[in-house]
Amino acid sequence: MSTDEVRPTESPQPEPLRNDGDNLIHIDIDALDDVETIQKIHEVQEQDDSRAEKIRQARPEPSIERPAADNAIIEQVIVENFMNHARLKITLGPFINFIVGRNGSGKSAVLAAISLCLGGKSKERASSIRGYIKQGEESGMVSVKLKNQGSSAYQPEQYGDSIIVERHISKSSGSSYKIKNAMGKIVTTRASDLADIMDSFAMQIDNPITILSQDAAKSFLVTSTPFEKYQFFLKGTQLEQLAKDYRLLEDTLDALEAQKTKSEASLRAAESRKTAAKKRLDASASQEVLREQIEKVRKQTAWRLVTDEEESRDRLVQELTLAESMVQQQQATLADVETRYSELQVQLEKACEHANEAEAAVGPIKADLDTKKSEIDSLAADMQSALEDERNMQGEIQSKRNEISQNQNKKDEALKRQSAADDGSLARIHDEISEAKSRLEEATQRLDVHTARFPVVEREQKEAQHQLDDSKSKLDASRADMQRAQQMLDEHTNKQSNWMGGYRRELSSVLRAIEAERRFKTAPIGPMGRHIQLLKPEWSSVLESSFGMLLNAFVVSDKNDQSLLHQIFKKARYHAPIYINNGERINVDQEPDPQQLTWLRALKITNEKVRNVCIIVQSIDQIALIPSRAVASDFVNSHPRNVKACLAMHETKKGSGHRLIASATGGRAMNNIQAYPGHPRMQSDAGTQLTIYRDNLEHTKHEYQVMQRKVKELEAVLRQRRDVLVSFNKETRNLRVAKEKAADDIEILKEQLEDATPQAAGELAVFDRQISLAQTALSVAEDSLRASRQERTNSHQAQTALKTAWEEIKQRLKKYERQAARAKSTRDEIEKARQTMLYEKSQAVAAVQNAVAEQGRAERDVKSQEARIAEAEELATDAAGPRVQVDLNDTSKQLESRYLRLQRELQTNIASTGATHQELCQLAAEATADRNEIARNVNVIKKQADALKHSMADRLARWQKFRRYISSRARIMFTYLLQQRRFRGHLKIDPHKKQLDISVEPDATKEGETGRQSKTLSGGEKSFSTICLLLALWDAMGSPLRCLDEYDVFMDNKIRSESTKMMIQAARQSVSRQFILITPHGVSDGHTEKDINVFRMPDPERGQQTLPFSVS
Repeated sequence: MSTDEVRPTESPQPEPLRNDGDNLIHIDIDALDDVETIQKIHEVQEQDDSRAEKIRQARPEPSIERPAADNAIIEQVIVENFMNHARLKITLGPFINFIVGRNGSGKSAVLAAISLCLGGKSKERASSIRGYIKQGEESGMVSVKLKNQGSSAYQPEQYGDSIIVERHISKSSGSSYKIKNAMGKIVTTRASDLADIMDSFAMQIDNPITILSQDAAKSFLVTSTPFEKYQFFLKGTQLEQLAKDYRLLEDTLDALEAQKTKSEASLRAAESRKTAAKKRLDASASQEVLREQIEKVRKQTAWRLVTDEEESRDRLVQELTLAESMVQQQQATLADVETRYSELQVQLEKACEHANEAEAAVGPIKADLDTKKSEIDSLAADMQSALEDERNMQGEIQSKRNEISQNQNKKDEALKRQSAADDGSLARIHDEISEAKSRLEEATQRLDVHTARFPVVEREQKEAQHQLDDSKSKLDASRADMQRAQQMLDEHTNKQSNWMGGYRRELSSVLRAIEAERRFKTAPIGPMGRHIQLLKPEWSSVLESSFGMLLNAFVVSDKNDQSLLHQIFKKARYHAPIYINNGERINVDQEPDPQQLTWLRALKITNEKVRNVCIIVQSIDQIALIPSRAVASDFVNSHPRNVKACLAMHETKKGSGHRLIASATGGRAMNNIQAYPGHPRMQSDAGTQLTIYRDNLEHTKHEYQVMQRKVKELEAVLRQRRDVLVSFNKETRNLRVAKEKAADDIEILKEQLEDATPQAAGELAVFDRQISLAQTALSVAEDSLRASRQERTNSHQAQTALKTAWEEIKQRLKKYERQAARAKSTRDEIEKARQTMLYEKSQAVAAVQNAVAEQGRAERDVKSQEARIAEAEELATDAAGPRVQVDLNDTSKQLESRYLRLQRELQTNIASTGATHQELCQLAAEATADRNEIARNVNVIKKQADALKHSMADRLARWQKFRRYISSRARIMFTYLLQQRRFRGHLKIDPHKKQLDISVEPDATKEGETGRQSKTLSGGEKSFSTICLLLALWDAMGSPLRCLDEYDVFMDNKIRSESTKMMIQAARQSVSRQFILITPHGVSDGHTEKDINVFRMPDPERGQQTLPFSVS
């Protein structure tokens, strides 16, 4: 089944409904037995009566001060040639109106006029509306003026505060309406508009209770049966109309069920026809597919050209969007770069101040440190000398002690030898051993002291070597500078016309490629140095270094030329900046004072683009040139007008210089400018330039000679340090030999001592003398040792204090050196960043110019492409109609080939099937449409029937509740009104028997009496009871109008008075209700309050007691 096929829907069936005459019931009463049903009915009735009693008790007390209704009040009635009136005008009040008059005076004509004018049907006194025209007249008119105010007014913007309804009656043409506004202007003449007004005001003109005519009142009050009263009750409460509507709905539902059965049979037949048509269509479905494909390919072929043009346009739009974004991005980048450049300039000034201050603080600390070091070294030398003296004295003491011990031993041995009669050889050997030991100790001490000096000698030799190597490197650099200066002088002397000597050799290839390239919009300008002539040659080196790579740069007019030139640079391996400038002269009216030499004034620039770039990148118009650094420093510190910086020459280094910048805080920053080592790139006078080259050569020769002398001096120092080291090593070997010889002598003497035969002599006196002398020397040596130790202790304490101070100074020096190093490093980094930022600034300016030019080009391209697209679309629309989707992978040639192939396939298919697909498709479509239409009708009928059933169930439940509430309210109000005359009674409404009757007991003192039927009552009692019933029914209805004609005809004076009083009281309890009561009797003086309006009809003509009517 196709996706758009309509299938009949199934829905749950509601409970079947039963219509029992006027008693419409939607509950299953048969399921209950009689007792339960009766009990339930009584319970519901008691609940309804209780509710109605609460409503009655909540009603306001009767009051003549109640507010009048804002609308739906009849203010005036006018009749002309109507019934027995030639003209009658009655003004009515908003509350209670009595129309009184004798019989035949035309009282009933007022109610008839109201009813007919407001859309009511003609009553029983005339068979047609023409019968209401006064006898002898051809036409008549009735007019009713309605109040139209308040929030619920009907279309107040059109009608105003009143609505005037006129109905004109003619014997020849029937009747017509004129509905006017408060000013009397006709708004509409349609009866349907009058019906809308009546519905809006809920006036219920055709309700028999709303306007109770004389005949109807007589019938209702006097002769009506319970059945007639019940019918009157149904009509007055609109229940009868609702019941008729519900019966009409049931008839409609039965018709829908019959129609559904018939439609379902038609649906089955249509389904069979559709299936047969679809089978035939499926057999030839490929024909339509081929035709669709052929038409699709034909249109795609026509629109393919438009797609190609649009793709080109989209690419151009992307380029434009990118160009616009690039302009914004480059402008933002330029603003950011300028801000950062300014910040770096300020940072650089502060960094230079900090670096200068740090470097200035390091010098005094170094001098103090050197002073302390000298004092420490002096004390160390004194302490070393004292230590050597102590060691010598310790050796002396030990020697004396040894001498004493030896002499004592010798004495003892001599005593022994003497006793053994030796010859004295042993003592001699002992003496030689003691002497040899002394020599060994002395040699050892000398060797130790000598060895301790080796690190100092070695360090001095290495320092001399390092200084020599460093000087030789500087000598080589100086020699290279001198050779380069000589080469530059020779080249300039021999090849003065070769201006490219200052540039890289790849430049010639670049210039040839530029000359050969024809795609440049404007030929590039460059290198820039070629277009700059130096007017002050003495500034050549400083300005060449300050310009940097800028003199090697080229200038172009737009982004395309920049891209072409960049490709040439890349191919030739030539590296240089490329700037974009349009050549519009930059105003430099903010230069320094005219007498001050500036960078710009020291040059002659022959090209405007080159001049603009130099001003933008280097600010050459606001940089002063002053040879002396001292003068330049004072100049910068004075903050001259329109001066950003100042260039000065170095005092001693030829070609070097300084860049000075004054800070806003009063400080000054200075950067060194190295001498330019290459050939000059700026143009200058040949003779002057030659002089500069010669001066430069002489300067480099002088520096080379100075460096040569320094190298020779350092070589002599190094030779001296090497000789000292050789002598030191030689002395070391000699000391080691002496030490080894003393040790060998001791060993030999010890061997001799072992071989000798002791023969002591009488040398005891000599030994005693030697011991005595040794002891005296020992005492002197010990005193000297103590004095030396005390002196060394004092020196050590002084040295310790000096070392502490030296360490503190050293740490402070390291701190200031670190600060100076950091400050210098920070200054160098900021300067490097500033130079980088300056280059970025120039690049950003060029980038903005390039981006703006690129945006303009992209905009022109997009407009041009849009024109081409419009032309292509016009051609495609003429050829193929509205636009179709085209696959971007299909080319025009492919689409044409596909079109021819599909044509051949279609012809083959038609020949094989014998019929066209369109014919079969038409048949299938008709069958499907027929089937779907029938299915939709079936679904609609089912939905309508289901909705109607559910609606009927809901409406019947509401109808039953409505009838119960109205019945209970009427019962309670009827009982209450009877009590006004001390009657007892009941209102009985039996919807099953279709009867409404009353039972009244005039004598309230009779207890237990159920009351009498209305037919057993007297005429007055019956009329009063019926008036109570009418008021009870009026209380239950919603119309704002109550009209009653001759309600008191059959009442005596007492009952008439009580009934009138009761009706007035009931009216005063009614909110926003208007009463019109007609009586042939007068109204007593007791009823003349301000809420009561009495209109007395003129007496009828003599002899007239009935109204003459014309009969049509």
